[in-house]
Amino acid sequence: MNSLHADLLKEIKRFSRPVDTAFLDKYFGNTDHKYGLKVPELRGIAKAFYKTHKDLTTEKLTELLDSLYSSHSCEEKNLASELIGLYNDYRLQISLTKMYEWIEKLIGWVEVDNLCQSNFPAKEVLPRWHKWEKFLTKLNLSSHISHRRASLVLFEKVVSQTEDPRVHKLALRNISNLWHEKDVLITKAISWTLRSASETCPQDIDRFIETNRANLPAIAYRETRKKLDTGKKTN
Repeated sequence: MNSLHADLLKEIKRFSRPVDTAFLDKYFGNTDHKYGLKVPELRGIAKAFYKTHKDLTTEKLTELLDSLYSSHSCEEKNLASELIGLYNDYRLQISLTKMYEWIEKLIGWVEVDNLCQSNFPAKEVLPRWHKWEKFLTKLNLSSHISHRRASLVLFEKVVSQTEDPRVHKLALRNISNLWHEKDVLITKAISWTLRSASETCPQDIDRFIETNRANLPAIAYRETRKKLDTGKKTN
């Protein structure tokens, strides 16, 4: 275990509390160990670490993230994703090869989404689009369901912030490649991506879901239709 990881694990254990493991395993979609930390507690640990380690080198930070993502608890993996959200300069040059490796170690929607949902805005993705395009395509074609979910969830923030046709074209292509899947990890991610894309390109999304209604998961069509018609999401 990385030495910095060991220090962070001590902090995690300091906040540990008993939890309903059976419920959380089902809800999170994994059987990783759960220390029972609340989100503000985990974020507090991440912020405290960042405050005292702002100058951590790329090499040292990568080693720490490797160690955290290789652990067997939700909190350690989610803490790694919180740290990525804080180290802005690191994100701008993050190794997408490493990202692929890390995502493969994530299990269930909580772990995947904590890394992929909001850490990568359009302003950071677009300057490296040629690399991100290849990366998102590779994720989409993977046999690993965490990769495939990530190939959709990583679009969530980007498509809501830009009308760039390159981005929306790939998002819809990735959706089309996966719309036959029945696992909720994929069907909900398709819905989420479509609803986010409707914020910047509503006419294109309206046309897409009506043209492909027979192919789309019913929940994706229903929730996206409601978002387009009312501007509100379905819970």
